[in-house]
Amino acid sequence: MKNKDSELISEQRTLEKYLNFHGEHHSKTARSYNNIGVTQHEMKDYKSALESYQHALQIRLKLFGEDHSDTATSYDNIGVTQHEMKDYKSALESHQHSLQIRLKLFGEDHSDTALSYDNIGVTQHEMKDYKSALESHQHALQIRLKLFREDHSDTALSYYNIGVTQHEMKDYKSALESKQKALQIRLKLFGEDHSDTALSYYNIGVTQHEMKDYKSALESHQHALQIRLKLFGEDHSDTARSYDNIGVTQHKMKDYKSALGSHQHALQIRLKLFGEDHSDTARSYHRIGVAQYEMKDYKSALESHQHALQIRLKLFGEDHADTARSYDNIGVTQHAMIDYKSALESKQKALQIRLKLFGEDHSDTALSYNNIGITQHAMKDYKSALESKQKALQIRLKLFGEEHSDTAGSYDSISWTQNEIKIPYKLFGEDHSDIVSIYDRIGIAQNKMRDYKSALESKQKALHIRLKLFGEDHPDTAESYDSIGITQHEIKNCQSALESKQKALQIRIKLYGEDHSDTVENYRGIGVTQRAAKNYKAALKLHQYVVQTRLKLHGVYHPETAVSYRSLGITQREMKDYKTALESQQQALEIALKLFGENHPDTAESYDIIGDTQYDMEDYESAVESYQHALQIRIKLYGEDHPHTVKSYENIQLVQDRMTNDVSVIPEERELPNCMKYL
Repeated sequence: MKNKDSELISEQRTLEKYLNFHGEHHSKTARSYNNIGVTQHEMKDYKSALESYQHALQIRLKLFGEDHSDTATSYDNIGVTQHEMKDYKSALESHQHSLQIRLKLFGEDHSDTALSYDNIGVTQHEMKDYKSALESHQHALQIRLKLFREDHSDTALSYYNIGVTQHEMKDYKSALESKQKALQIRLKLFGEDHSDTALSYYNIGVTQHEMKDYKSALESHQHALQIRLKLFGEDHSDTARSYDNIGVTQHKMKDYKSALGSHQHALQIRLKLFGEDHSDTARSYHRIGVAQYEMKDYKSALESHQHALQIRLKLFGEDHADTARSYDNIGVTQHAMIDYKSALESKQKALQIRLKLFGEDHSDTALSYNNIGITQHAMKDYKSALESKQKALQIRLKLFGEEHSDTAGSYDSISWTQNEIKIPYKLFGEDHSDIVSIYDRIGIAQNKMRDYKSALESKQKALHIRLKLFGEDHPDTAESYDSIGITQHEIKNCQSALESKQKALQIRIKLYGEDHSDTVENYRGIGVTQRAAKNYKAALKLHQYVVQTRLKLHGVYHPETAVSYRSLGITQREMKDYKTALESQQQALEIALKLFGENHPDTAESYDIIGDTQYDMEDYESAVESYQHALQIRIKLYGEDHPHTVKSYENIQLVQDRMTNDVSVIPEERELPNCMKYL
């Protein structure tokens, strides 16, 4: 920046000399104003640059009139600066002015004419007029191919710009081809260690990511990073951007630990370059929060999202899309922390901003309605949840039609709420008629009359759409088969549930291989259904495999490892191998305590399951102690009147009754965690 300051002072002194020697209306004076504008533009002082360029233009118009190459250059420079100032409408007018002059002076087949088409395309792209942008970039390419042939930097630039626009038009296959053409030219011209080569690798990675070819995307982003580190070092915005995109791809590959490290790397660079109050810094906090959420470190995730929110409020105020996104992410995290009241408030804030910015018929508005519905569902307000989710579905049908992944997601979400509606049984009195009997392990005998038929129909509808959109071998198709299997499990159609879950498993093995978190969870789900079908030997084998694989993938102290030990312990208990079951369940408890501490739902669940096993072992004193542990946590988390808390009271009463009665009390069946828990 010091060099630029010196350069600007030098240019301004030259201008003073030209004004003294030649006066205002001279070509050298105009050129001096133009050069000052170039330096101010490079210093990102766009307002001053625009004034300087406009000064040069006025002189040139007076000296040469419209039809002159210097006048065209002035219009072009003004357009580039207006573009940087995000005044795209004015930028487009300036570039079109420049183009008309150049066509008149040089005709189509000239490098300056190609430059004008290119600049027009870039501005049309920013205005989201992608069809026109593509036409402009293709026009520029045809001229450059005629003038320079393939192996020229301007030809590479055209291929690159065409690829970027094709990407925005979601024509990813064509985008990848265009970007790879640009890369091949740049490698031939510049070699590996060049900023344009790095940019090509980076953008190829972006398109591969959208095509869900995450392995290739990661390789491309890492290639770009290595070049940028060599060229710029750590402390550069492009290096930060590479770390950021590597993190995004690692996240998609479910390598959350690596993703967190990459995003933290990007954050440190951005804090050093930009400080706290910058949009890129906010984005880093946001992405760190997302990774922490996936790692179930909800406290840290909430802090990161709140950090992002504070920056965005300072930079943009309330009514901005990024602010809405922060409120939404805060709500999702509060939901995971079982703070449903706060979650609902945060999600409703996001909705109000999105309604104000976008209106009803927008994908972000639909997302807000759906997320609000998820929290209302968790609060057992099923009527409101269904209304919110149906609003989301109607918007998605209007925007995307039936055959879209978001529409399929809405059908899935609605089916989940439909599972909980239409219960003819009042569990907790007049004011709790909508509370579903999902906590059946408390031993209350009732006939669960859930609307599984509607749920299954909605999920099958979602599967049909996904098969049509993506075919068999796609993550969303696998998710649909798995979800259908869960509902079939609930209606005790274990054979169909196994078939659906095994279909999901085959897709995931094909997509991810054996050692992937989704594949391993699929094995666990199959084990849950085999256990329900009383095929304990097969279930035990699967649950042992899941434990060993997760130990290999994540180590001992990981939430998924804890879930694996819990599932293994339940199966061992069902096989009446109580001693081994207790060891597995205590291992799960130890992990939960280390990861989450005492006051966490998973910790309470572990104490509860340990109590079940101690009860079966007729170690009633230990069982009461475990159930009381679970009770104290649940009172603290949920209060007295929550079904989980009621369940703990019932468990304690059951054991105390057994301890005080001489007669044999047959305990009510303590069923495995149902499919709600499995999900």
